[in-house]
Amino acid sequence: MDIPLRLRTRGPGRLEYGVPGWFRGAMGLLLAVLGGGLALEGGPPGPLGWAVLALAALGGLYEDRWVFDAGTEQVRHRAGLLPAAYTRVLPFAAIERFRLVPAGPGAAPDAGPAAGGGRSLDLRRTSLDLVLECADGRRLLLDRIPVRRAGRLREAGGRIAQACGKTLETG
Repeated sequence: MDIPLRLRTRGPGRLEYGVPGWFRGAMGLLLAVLGGGLALEGGPPGPLGWAVLALAALGGLYEDRWVFDAGTEQVRHRAGLLPAAYTRVLPFAAIERFRLVPAGPGAAPDAGPAAGGGRSLDLRRTSLDLVLECADGRRLLLDRIPVRRAGRLREAGGRIAQACGKTLETG
């Protein structure tokens, strides 16, 4: 399932890029509806029912949020299941740049027919990655979306890069 991350402004110089609030609310509502149905049914759920309940509960606890704070000049990334989500803090000085990179079958520059690779770019299976590159060579994946929605990722990446005082490059 593809959960579209959302870019929000949270005060002056602070951007948040992460799972939208409606997703957690939808998972909570699904869990409540399923739980209510089970209560009215009166019996325990079958294996499939337990699996759906578990997925709804885990979906409601899932966190993936990037906070870009110009005031503290830090990036905070929190990912995982709450309350045990992993938090990573990165100073702006450690960021070299942001990049939009094609990924998937046929996305490599040498894989196309012009380069003799014999394949054409498959837009249905190719995605675009928003990558944060650190000065020490680390690459952190912020988001991956289908290439047909590249405009949304380009806009988000540009705003994030500008907030951090860095560049957004393609390729």
